[in-house]
Order: sequence, then structure tokens, then C-alpha cells
Amino acid sequence: MLLHGVPAFETELAKLYRIAFDGLTQKNQQLAWENTYLVSELGQEFYDNYVKLGMLAQEVVFDISQCRYKTVARIWHKIICEFYASHHLVWILREGASSAASSINVKETLNSINPLDLQYVYRFACGLNKSAADIIIKHLQKTKEGRQFAFFACLNKKKSQTNFCSQLRTWCQIQ
Repeated sequence: MLLHGVPAFETELAKLYRIAFDGLTQKNQQLAWENTYLVSELGQEFYDNYVKLGMLAQEVVFDISQCRYKTVARIWHKIICEFYASHHLVWILREGASSAASSINVKETLNSINPLDLQYVYRFACGLNKSAADIIIKHLQKTKEGRQFAFFACLNKKKSQTNFCSQLRTWCQIQ
């Protein structure tokens, strides 16, 4: 389907968001994927379009373990990868909060995101969705390393000035 002459890729974008999230939250972050994997997940048209736009960067690398050259692609910059991952995090938080019977473990998911390394995943998610922001800020306030980032997450949250001032007073009393 074309929208203003541009292909609509909502389904493929959701898959890219998941791929970015999964890559960033692994113990050893994965920031590049074989192009064949991305094409199988996203489709050739989407993949080609994102390479042409420069959102995905392709390169040929030598895989020592398999003694062969292969083409890999990565999201152009880590912060863009974090932006994509934040969309998937918002989806996870929405799905996990919408049903007690949900198979999504919100706490486990949030614990898999290191705020020292991936603060922008949290910050972008807070700007994307107010409900997600509330969950994220509460989570960050409970962890020692997350408290300092809770403030930044709050700044990215869509809020009124009154709510922000009230939250700031609460933090000042806690600290």
C-alpha cells in the first residue's frame, strides 16, 4: 500500500523495532545482523528501501568461524537502534499492563535494560507514551543505578508543569 507515494511498512517496522530491542538487550549486544536474516524477517522491499535511505548500513565482513565472507547490516547508529527499541518497549509495556494474563513479564523486561548503557531506550519510550513513562519511572526509582536516570526519563515524559514540579519535590525529599 502506498501512502503519499511511500510504501506503508507498519508491520515490518514493528519487526525491526523488536529486532533492535532484542539485539540491544542481549548479554552481548548484537548491533549487526546477516542481511539474509533481515530480509527474511522484514522482506526484501523494506530492507532495500532502508538501505537506500541509509537507515541500514551494509558491509561485507569475513566470518572467521565459517571461513567465508558475508554481508551484514546494522542500524546506522546506536541511538537510532535505541529509538527503534523504545517503540518495542512501549508495545511490551502496553501489552503487559493491559492484561494480568499476559505472558509478557514487564519487570523481567525492564530489568534486562541496563540504564547506564541504554538510557535513551527509556527516555525515548517515556516521550512516546505517558503510561509507559509512568511504569518506567517507577521502575527506575526502585533501582540504585536507575534513580539518576528517572529524572531524565521524567523530562522526556509528556506531562504538565504542575505534575513535573510535584514529582521533582517528591524526589528532592527522597534524596
